[in-house]
Amino acid sequence: PPSFIDIFSTTSLALVGIIDLLSPSPPPAPVTFSQYSNGQRWYHDSLAHCSNHTYILSETCLQILKVEDWNVKIDRLIASGEWLHALSLCLDHYETQILASSSALRRPSLSRSVSHTLNHHPFFSPPTPTPEEDMLAAYLSQYLGLAIENAPTSREATSSHFRMIANVVIEYCIVTKRLDLLFGEIFAAFVGAEQSHTFVDLLEPFVLADQLTYISPLVMSTFVEFCKMSNDLSRVERCLVHLDVKVMDFDSVLKLLRNNKMFVALLHVYTSGLDDFVAPLQIIYEEIFDAADADPDVHGFASARVSVPRVPSLPIGLPPKPVPLSPFSAAGGLAAVYVSRCFEGLRFPRGGEIPDVPDGGGGVAAQVLDLLLAEEYIVSKNPNKRKERDKSRGSKHPYVTILVKLDPEAILDVLKGLMVKEKDNGIWDLGERGVIENTDIVGILDEVFGGEELPTTSRPLFLEFVADLIIKDLVELEDTKLIQEVLLRLASSGPLKLVPVLKSLSPGTFNRAAAFEAVEGHNRAELVLHEGAHPVTPGSFGGVVRSYLVDREVQFRGGVFDYIEEEMGRSENDFMKGAVMEVLPDLVMCDVVKTVGLVKELECFELAMKALKRKGVNGDIVYSFLRFVFLGSGGSSEGLVAGGGGVGLTSMIGLDDRHLFIKLMCQYEGGEVYGFLKEKKGGGRQHHQRGGFEEGEDEEPRHICSSSLGMLTKHSSLCCAG
Repeated sequence: PPSFIDIFSTTSLALVGIIDLLSPSPPPAPVTFSQYSNGQRWYHDSLAHCSNHTYILSETCLQILKVEDWNVKIDRLIASGEWLHALSLCLDHYETQILASSSALRRPSLSRSVSHTLNHHPFFSPPTPTPEEDMLAAYLSQYLGLAIENAPTSREATSSHFRMIANVVIEYCIVTKRLDLLFGEIFAAFVGAEQSHTFVDLLEPFVLADQLTYISPLVMSTFVEFCKMSNDLSRVERCLVHLDVKVMDFDSVLKLLRNNKMFVALLHVYTSGLDDFVAPLQIIYEEIFDAADADPDVHGFASARVSVPRVPSLPIGLPPKPVPLSPFSAAGGLAAVYVSRCFEGLRFPRGGEIPDVPDGGGGVAAQVLDLLLAEEYIVSKNPNKRKERDKSRGSKHPYVTILVKLDPEAILDVLKGLMVKEKDNGIWDLGERGVIENTDIVGILDEVFGGEELPTTSRPLFLEFVADLIIKDLVELEDTKLIQEVLLRLASSGPLKLVPVLKSLSPGTFNRAAAFEAVEGHNRAELVLHEGAHPVTPGSFGGVVRSYLVDREVQFRGGVFDYIEEEMGRSENDFMKGAVMEVLPDLVMCDVVKTVGLVKELECFELAMKALKRKGVNGDIVYSFLRFVFLGSGGSSEGLVAGGGGVGLTSMIGLDDRHLFIKLMCQYEGGEVYGFLKEKKGGGRQHHQRGGFEEGEDEEPRHICSSSLGMLTKHSSLCCAG
């Protein structure tokens, strides 16, 4: 007889004899066929319907369509032994029919549950299931019973068999939201088959994929036992970070985590489940103190920073194996990272913003900072957990001190990050301890880094830290001793931060004389100190000018002229003019054009020449100055004397200075003397009264070439009257 084939499963759903077609009333119309030219055929009146059946007559057989209940189809698959296909159809029915119905919506979502009681977990204890949900659970229980009953006997085949079963039942319960069934009847069945470890082993992938967000205490304890046997407790921590800790049994879970020192998961449970950010840090600190006291290097005040050595015994080409961290380094490093995340306003380890104002204080950052900067070890009120203030716990400011012993640079970076983040605030409400500012934090760190418990090599790191805070305008220090120490440190390590620090310091917050002593040899730092002197004194003015002129950078040296003009524009004093004359040769070397302009503006050509004629001043400097006076920047006789910028200097230039210019020209540019004098020949008597060399002068240097000497004595245009 013909049959109807389900195209999804290729399974026969019904068998109907041809005789059944004769019973409906009215009888079906006669069937006729038509033939196409290519041999294909189609049928007229080949469909008929009666008794909830649809009949399709083909050329060779009769097909029958009929509607069946979902469970009938599944029962038929089960009867034929196709369990996986049957369970797949169960999940399809749940997702397309039950989940979309209003009855399924009455179950609260896991993410909205805030219950801390295990038995109130919305998936573990669901509402009364519907008959359809009961039927789906019954199918799974029936499958599990048969699968366990028919398990193979060989060890290898048994393991593979139960792993396949576990994957099926876990996914089935997650999709149908029946964790009560998963962690109850199903887990008990695996325990009875001595396959509980297989069951818990396969939970991890679903947890890490965030498909399973809850594990019952009994199953969790079995999972921990399994991980201990495998020597891999990190799997428990990885899973706990992905679970919904708000619905856990905190007492049992926290005890489990503390006993096994799973501190990452401990932090997650406390912060995400209880919104408590200080208690887990205190627990980790207990581990840090105990580990430090047991480590002779740490307790002996040696640096505890861990460097991973290379393993020399490895064959060539193989990478070295890292040395495991000591308990002190592992716990201390975790605490430092956790503190950093709290200061950033992020939960640890999964991220997510921390509420701005949690219960019990002025913010998470302030609460953590309060513990970090506590002056004494906080003794527990619980006598079973009580520890005395000795060894590491007996230090002043023990919580920050122990982290500084581990890695001073890291903890300073953490605190700097906090201050930068809260730059606009800079004030911390520590509850009972009151309010502290960034300056107070620096004072505490000054004590810590200045104590005998730390190696001397850590002190420079603190001084660099203070310098960064000063530059970023995060602190206003009044401790002149500390500022002096910072300046000495920066002067010895290089001037990169020295000048920005000096510019950021308030004038009255440090000893200027001591600062000069600290920065001796660093001209730009000295310049800042000189510029900060008010009112301007001869020493400060001259100091600024000298600091500019000794700099290696040409462009920076040129700033001296702007400074001189600015200060003399405010109040011109004789000591300023004297200071300029004192360094005039250096000014000429820096920029002869601006130097000549400055001399002209000050109307002190005679003083300038006296300064240039001092013993020890090189002749090329004097010649450079006079050459620009006479010839200008282009080397033309139309220099400052002849006109343009030189107006105002003519009456100041004496005969001796003119003779000196010719003498120096012969010395440095002898070939230019003839051309210079010849150019003056065309000037006639029009320059007679504008200055020059006296007619008939017979005291010219004898080494001047004869042609130039002749020009000198023949043309009166270069001579002064009388």
